[in-house]
Amino acid sequence: MPRIRKLSGAEEEFERAKLESSLRRAGAAEQVAREIASRLSVREGMSTSELRSQVLSELRTKDAAAAERYERTRCCAAQASAEVPQGVVRLHPETLKRLEVQPGATLELEHAGRRRMLRAEGSSAISSRELHIHNDVLSSLGASAGAKLALRRL
Repeated sequence: MPRIRKLSGAEEEFERAKLESSLRRAGAAEQVAREIASRLSVREGMSTSELRSQVLSELRTKDAAAAERYERTRCCAAQASAEVPQGVVRLHPETLKRLEVQPGATLELEHAGRRRMLRAEGSSAISSRELHIHNDVLSSLGASAGAKLALRRL
């Protein structure tokens, strides 16, 4: 399998099953997710942004609602902090930009089928691949520090 270049610059092997799972979480039917993942032209060194663009193009022709949901979602590693107020998710300004939201916007966080609505705040002290939330919010999502949470703009 080819290696893809992540936003951080790191490379990892492309995993078709991981993409299929992401498409299903966005609401695509299993068959649609499988079909799209198998039709993609993934090449060595391709960026995740290029891959996302291809996926969105294919998904829009099959399921517009799932395409919209997929486009509004990013995953970040969760970090717990007692200093972050409950009801708030702190994100790097670049993450806010990629999600196309302003501070104060409401975002949906999801993990293992559990969801919470939180208000976005920006902080340059946070990595662009992390989100910081209150310890109790992390627990209510059934997640632990470092778990990947889906962030979705509404």
